Amino acid sequence: YHVWSTTSEYTQSFLTAPLSPLAPMPAIFEWTRQYFEQSMGYFTYYVVGRVWFEITMLLGVTGVFYWLMRLLQSRRGGFVTHGPELIALLLLIVGWPNALILIPIAFLLAVSASSILSLKEARRVRMESAFLFATPLVLLFGPMVLDYFRLSTAFTV
Repeated sequence: YHVWSTTSEYTQSFLTAPLSPLAPMPAIFEWTRQYFEQSMGYFTYYVVGRVWFEITMLLGVTGVFYWLMRLLQSRRGGFVTHGPELIALLLLIVGWPNALILIPIAFLLAVSASSILSLKEARRVRMESAFLFATPLVLLFGPMVLDYFRLSTAFTV
């Protein structure tokens, strides 16, 4: 807000402007349009869409996944002492939307590595190890995977 209010008259005009009725909004959030068509609507829409949406989604996915891992730990065990906390931390490190890539890749790594190791000896790979191994891969190659799927799927707003 401070940068927009002190930069120029042009940026100051966006602070008081309502959101245009022609501005694209996902259909699921169309009910919120009335709140953005007031003073400071454009600025609020910009900040919510560019900053808070990703943070909220990341915290939500991490919280749900952490809860599921804690439930699994209490029912079946099999985690190290702070395993679910480590997995939640790794999800927070990769950020949004890379967290959506990390979860299936880590599961695939754990299942495939456990299958390969079970052929030689009776071992299984812990989920924490799979997440630790997958995190650098997702940090390096996650943006390419996301770009591929964004280009191959038609999203309409």
